[in-house]
Amino acid sequence: MRTILIIVAIVIAIMLIRTLRSKKKAEEPEEEQRFEERTLDDLGVGGVISILGIDYVVQERNRYSAAGTEWYDAKLLGDDNETWWLGWDESDEASLTAEVPFDGIGLTPADLEAMADSAEGEIQYGDETYVLAEASEARYHRSDDSDGEQMYYWDFHDESGEKIVGVVLWSSRLYNAFVGSILPRDQVDILRAAEDEEED
Repeated sequence: MRTILIIVAIVIAIMLIRTLRSKKKAEEPEEEQRFEERTLDDLGVGGVISILGIDYVVQERNRYSAAGTEWYDAKLLGDDNETWWLGWDESDEASLTAEVPFDGIGLTPADLEAMADSAEGEIQYGDETYVLAEASEARYHRSDDSDGEQMYYWDFHDESGEKIVGVVLWSSRLYNAFVGSILPRDQVDILRAAEDEEED
């Protein structure tokens, strides 16, 4: 009888331990999942992200649309008040760029028009050669504005596909140029998705 009671006690103890472990495991993933579920699509004004250990604050978030597809960018404020642009779409890559003077990339409006017509071309920027990857029209929806503004853009990639030069022509006939790099989306850590959310 005593042996049976000891066995029952051990079984109960084992069941209690398993129950407690199961409960703990059920709670931990829920807490972790709350942060893991946040993606770039959750980013809003006031959000905070970290890229390779450097923190940036989201100042605005915008949408682009063309031919049934959409992509996004966020204007970021970094250290020393420098401005960066983080762009992303449905792929597992993102881009981080900074604006540079249009006349500093060695292209004229006539050059860009010829490249748009032929769907090919290349430029020299710094010590790198960049080849035209895409030239097309789109609509820019600042802060997700429903109407948007018509624009034309040219994207150039270096041989490795890791560096980019971009040009945008706005409906006002103003040109903007951007340079930067492609990075995996998993290198972007979301510390706070929006202003009203607590940081990790």
